[in-house]
Amino acid sequence: GIFLALPTQLAFLLWPVEHRLLIGSVDLPFALVFMGLSAIFASFWIAPSYAAVQNLVPQHWRTQASALMLLAINLLGMGFGPLLVGVLSDGFSTYGDDSVRYALAIGVSLSVVGGIAYLGGSARYAKAIGET
Repeated sequence: GIFLALPTQLAFLLWPVEHRLLIGSVDLPFALVFMGLSAIFASFWIAPSYAAVQNLVPQHWRTQASALMLLAINLLGMGFGPLLVGVLSDGFSTYGDDSVRYALAIGVSLSVVGGIAYLGGSARYAKAIGET
């Protein structure tokens, strides 16, 4: 899902504002199509991640493992993410109003690291659940 979401997220952020979509009498930015696709693809990782955590830990540790996973996701995503985008946006101030757009594009592109980690961990996960 991450590798499907990234192109749609980048298209949403970088699509020219002038391109519009006329649906009846409603005039919408065409980038909203990519936003909708991104919302679908970007959520593909959630259920398998929680299921994997529940499968890997003993039954009496499941709540603690889920809480630790939520803590890590929130600290990285909601703690470090906005800070990184803000610093990058300040660094891109020469681009004017588009500085936030480019900073968000770089921040979104970091999801590739998570996708690679998922691919790398999938073989270990398959081996771990095969042994239990």
